[in-house]
Amino acid sequence: MMQQSRSKRLRINFVSAGQTPRKRMVYESLSHHAHTCEVHEFGALDGLSDRDIQELSPAVGELSIRTKLRTGEDAVISETWLRTRLDDICGQLNSANSDDITIVGTTKSLVSENVPDHILQAEIALQKTIETLSIAGQRIGEIVTLPIQLHEGRRFLDADFDAAYASPKDQDALAEAGRKLSHCDFIVLGSMAHPLKHHEIVAKSSGKPVIHIRKVLAGTLARALREREKSSIAQVQLLVPDWQDTVNSLSEREKQVLECVLNGLSNKNIARILGISHRTVEVHRRNIMGKFGVANARDLMGSLNRALSFNLPR
Repeated sequence: MMQQSRSKRLRINFVSAGQTPRKRMVYESLSHHAHTCEVHEFGALDGLSDRDIQELSPAVGELSIRTKLRTGEDAVISETWLRTRLDDICGQLNSANSDDITIVGTTKSLVSENVPDHILQAEIALQKTIETLSIAGQRIGEIVTLPIQLHEGRRFLDADFDAAYASPKDQDALAEAGRKLSHCDFIVLGSMAHPLKHHEIVAKSSGKPVIHIRKVLAGTLARALREREKSSIAQVQLLVPDWQDTVNSLSEREKQVLECVLNGLSNKNIARILGISHRTVEVHRRNIMGKFGVANARDLMGSLNRALSFNLPR
């Protein structure tokens, strides 16, 4: 049973505001983890007709959310409706399998209910980043994707904040918005509609650091996976006391490589995840196998399974 759980690839549920697939957005948001996990997309507008979507336009006083349809066309929907829809989707995913990681890749809209640790919200991650900068006295500029969003109220309530509008489809307007906000300390691309290439455009025109929500989300996922890695190795140590001293003898990098090996990842994928060379991974694997007294990953898993069979209660 332990072997099955460790050979299974981690499933990531990616929830977006529009219609699926959004492959580029998902790939850029997950960074290198997109290659090593089983990714499933869920769109808030999936299954709805054009007429249904038109009826979701925000009423007077409601926040506006810009998103994309499967055709590549834009849609503007009510944040109030989207919040309810996100609650439904995340509730279903949460009840299906709490071992999955669910990413809510929407902005300006949050899951309403108490959110477990395995649900990561792009908007929360971005707001925490801005809060840290605000405490440090930094002035924030945001490029919004709809003109009406300039008048919908302050997104980051405690920040010294300015905003400029530019359509994600107009790179010249994006560069001009960067110039307008060049008096700010940081500029935020806070909509998932912005591909990563917009980061460079705004940074070049403004001369200021740019915070891109897809990068913030990728960093949030990486931190969550590191926490899982720590708890996963701790579980092995708890179940297999004989491994305790050996695991403790590993360096932090060797522990990271060990976790990847136990999850069945190749050297190429391990190198991509950890940001090290393929050859460095080989060195760490060789050191790990030597410390455990085995020749390869297959023997390592066999040793683990035999130890589990001996140590688990009968």
